Amino acid sequence: MKTKYIIYAVLLLAILPFASCKQETLKGDGSYGIDGISVVDGDCIDIHVAKEGYGFHKNLDGIITTECYSYTVRTEGKWKLIPKSENTSWVRFLSMEGEGDSKIYFGIAANSTFFVREAFFTISINGEEKPNTLIHITQDAVPTTFSLPMGSTYSINSSGGSTAVAVSTNTGASECKIEYPEGGDSGWLSFDEANSSTTEMVFKADANKGTEERYALVTINSKMVPKLKGTVKIIQNTAAMILFEDFALLNYTATSTIWDGTGEKGIESWSTAQAARGWTGLLNGTQTASRCFGRKGYILLGNGGRIGTVASPALPQLGSDVTDLNISFDCIGYVSESGTRDYSDLYIGIWGPGQIEGANEDLTVNYKQLGGSTTLRVKHIEVTNFPNNPLGVFPEGYNEWDSANAEIKFKVTGATAETRIILMGGYWENLRSNNKFDDPDPVANGVTYRRNNRNNRLAIDNFKVIRKY
Repeated sequence: MKTKYIIYAVLLLAILPFASCKQETLKGDGSYGIDGISVVDGDCIDIHVAKEGYGFHKNLDGIITTECYSYTVRTEGKWKLIPKSENTSWVRFLSMEGEGDSKIYFGIAANSTFFVREAFFTISINGEEKPNTLIHITQDAVPTTFSLPMGSTYSINSSGGSTAVAVSTNTGASECKIEYPEGGDSGWLSFDEANSSTTEMVFKADANKGTEERYALVTINSKMVPKLKGTVKIIQNTAAMILFEDFALLNYTATSTIWDGTGEKGIESWSTAQAARGWTGLLNGTQTASRCFGRKGYILLGNGGRIGTVASPALPQLGSDVTDLNISFDCIGYVSESGTRDYSDLYIGIWGPGQIEGANEDLTVNYKQLGGSTTLRVKHIEVTNFPNNPLGVFPEGYNEWDSANAEIKFKVTGATAETRIILMGGYWENLRSNNKFDDPDPVANGVTYRRNNRNNRLAIDNFKVIRKY
């Protein structure tokens, strides 16, 4: 193993091995040497420099010889450095040729691109170019950033319109590719380049005159660095959809991360525009707050050992009809940042006319808006969709916000304009006054996690009501 010599710039920089630095033993008039580098034993000047560069004059018209790389070449002949890379202008030499023993000074400009770059130089002595590399320089690139919003599912009304996908990147403009599922509608979605920017890509949809919702998968990538990419799902509702709520008006928390509730706001304090959407927090017994909280693009039911309950808007679109409905929404169980899960019992009931297919329990509740103590026939579901925390409880790449993992579906028969869906994040009689953990702790996918049965919190998003014809 040949010794590699470490080069110091502003900080100690890592040395990259370079196999082609090997020099033959030189004889006669063509011999030369570099102080500190054993060229006859196979070493070369091998430098790895940070993106900020080193020793390059601020005005780019020369180098600062007291703050640059310097080496002494020993030879009795004329020497010349020969660039072997396509572009070496970012390496600036004070002089690239001379005669006899000389100093070689060079600096390296800052790399403002997103690509690692390399430069190679050989040397000629008395006009004879030596066959192997004398100087090898590798320089880091500017780190790239590229991300799409968490969840990455967007909806467009059945009548058509547009939706905007936020793109966070430091690489400039992005481009996209639209793909449709096999056997599904195609050609209904297009990229609206005129109204898009480097931070937002806008997509337009034709009207959906069919009876089924449809979707397209859109892959967005950086134009400059194509390997930086992500995929979003754009769903278009059917004309049969009479209610869709994605809670896009809610923006009370900085992130969609479920354990980050900083800034969340109870439904009783929502803005006028948000309250006008028709969602109602239900007050149980002596409660003064329903414990339904607005987050960033979703609602959270429950907190502090208390359940949260909310009722969906009424359905005036039904007029005087009595009809059946398909209901769906996304639901995510709560987990703390340390990886402890809440219980995740969801109870679904009806306020007004109608029955839930598959309802399996009777619950006695005391909601003021329902006139006091009453019995609800409910559908009880234990939600199993959680964030992948602790890491590994779900397979790698698991996305709890993806509807494929989060969606809950059921049918309602005999619904009218007065029908509202009640969502209960737990049942108050089942919550304990003190934390109590399972013994032993549960295991999922080979990973152990904890469960706290004092709390029962659930996130709700993408609530849909579709009329059955």
